[in-house]
Amino acid sequence: MNGMRVPFATRAALVAAGLLFIAAVVVAILSGDSLRYPDEIDYHAIALNLAHHGEFAVEKGVPTAIRPPGFPFILRGLYVLGEHPVLAKLLNAFALGITSLLLGRLALAGSRSKGAGVGSWIAPVLMLGYPLFLYTAGTLYPQIVGTALFAGVVTLLVTCPGRVGAGVLGGVLFGLLILIVPSFLLFAGLVPILCAWADWKSGFRWYARAPVMLAVAVTLVVPWTIRNYSQFHAIIPVSANGGLNLLLGNSPNTTATSGVNVDISAYMKQTEEFTELGRDDFLKHCAVEYIKAHPGEAAWLYVRKVAGYFHFRNKLFTQGEGSVLRDLVMAASYYPLLLLAAGRLFWAKRFPLTITEVVIYVIYFGNALLSAIFFTRIRFRIPFDALLIVLAALAIELIVVEFQKRQGGQPPEA
Repeated sequence: MNGMRVPFATRAALVAAGLLFIAAVVVAILSGDSLRYPDEIDYHAIALNLAHHGEFAVEKGVPTAIRPPGFPFILRGLYVLGEHPVLAKLLNAFALGITSLLLGRLALAGSRSKGAGVGSWIAPVLMLGYPLFLYTAGTLYPQIVGTALFAGVVTLLVTCPGRVGAGVLGGVLFGLLILIVPSFLLFAGLVPILCAWADWKSGFRWYARAPVMLAVAVTLVVPWTIRNYSQFHAIIPVSANGGLNLLLGNSPNTTATSGVNVDISAYMKQTEEFTELGRDDFLKHCAVEYIKAHPGEAAWLYVRKVAGYFHFRNKLFTQGEGSVLRDLVMAASYYPLLLLAAGRLFWAKRFPLTITEVVIYVIYFGNALLSAIFFTRIRFRIPFDALLIVLAALAIELIVVEFQKRQGGQPPEA
């Protein structure tokens, strides 16, 4: 019977994932069908129109491309059971539990001491101490489902080197992720490059898996692009809000952490008679013209937005949702993770980074550079903060293992 004993790391990870799932279920039930933000209302409305009229539209009879399709279609499927947003929040709870286990797998893959596996249970435990996940799980936002998909993509990337089958599955997950959170289009080039690099560093053919992953992802996205072209006679890969986001991030009133809370009313007033696509094109043109007319200011704003990516708070569109206590909790839960990840880099010469660590560092800090082209927002950072937890867990593991070595003891059995 001793040989059948479940290792400590596995038990701890499962318990942490279970507790996170239960906590998220409680949050979902308490929040119920409430919708507090404009995005939530739009997603719910589109799902209802899909269910009742077969239309991807916020308003019946008015097709839209302003929102990505993935999450509304998920909602539409859930609403077969009943048209209650709480069902999506329960799905978020399930996605959080899966994410927790995937982070543990990632930490195990990135461990320098495979026999210890300390990080594989610390990562799920750290998720319990990051309340932003639970808060977001109680909303009708796609970020939690996106986090699970993204964790799956990265896990396949670093744990299955050279396996074309993993490239196919990774491509499916990545394609779905783009349809749910279109900002991941910015990673359409970086993810395959990291995949090829991971294969090469692992001693496999670097050119075998990455193209398959990219091709499968593109295959999933293209049908929606065709739908958009047939409806609006314009090439819209996923959604038509790039112009709005670009202007929100590049205007005279934009600050490093303003997010969507920017006064662009003067621009919007000029678009009152425009179509949805005409408005987005106009706003994109205004943002580009602002950058051209103020290159120095735009460059300095970009630098501040990159720094703002690591901020613990944003100005909120719904002001009543902010509070000093919430800000303190966010700072207290986020900055220790960031400091642990940064501190690990100081040990990189003595303890070289693993393939998993390099991939996550590039993705996490690369996202700061990419997202600052538009604007940075904590909600958009959630899938990446999950990866930050892995880096923090691996830093803690390194500290624990080194301490155990110096004390002549052994770390917990994996």
